Amino acid sequence: MNRLLDIAPEDRTPEQTEAFDRVAAGRGNIPTPYKVWIHSPQLALGWEQVGTFLNKRSSLTRRELEICILLIASHWEGEYVLTNHKRGAKKAGFDDAT
Repeated sequence: MNRLLDIAPEDRTPEQTEAFDRVAAGRGNIPTPYKVWIHSPQLALGWEQVGTFLNKRSSLTRRELEICILLIASHWEGEYVLTNHKRGAKKAGFDDAT
C-alpha cells in the first residue's frame, strides 16, 4: 500500500489539475516525487520549473547532470534518487564502476 495515495483526476482541485498538467507537459510524464507534491500545487509548480529547467533546458550535458544528481543523492543518502538515476547514468554512458 502506498503511504500517500495518488489523487484521482476527478478528485483534484483546479489548482492540482493545473499543476499536474504543467508537470506532465514539462517533463513528459509525472515522476514519483511530483505525485507527492501534487497534493500541494504551489510546491509542485515550483519544483516543476526548477526540475524541468535542469532536466530539459540546462547547459549541462546529460552526463554532467546525472553525475551531479548522483553526487548530491549520495551525500544526502537519497536511495530512491540514487536507484533511479543510476539507470539514467548508464543511459548517459557511465559504467557500473563509475
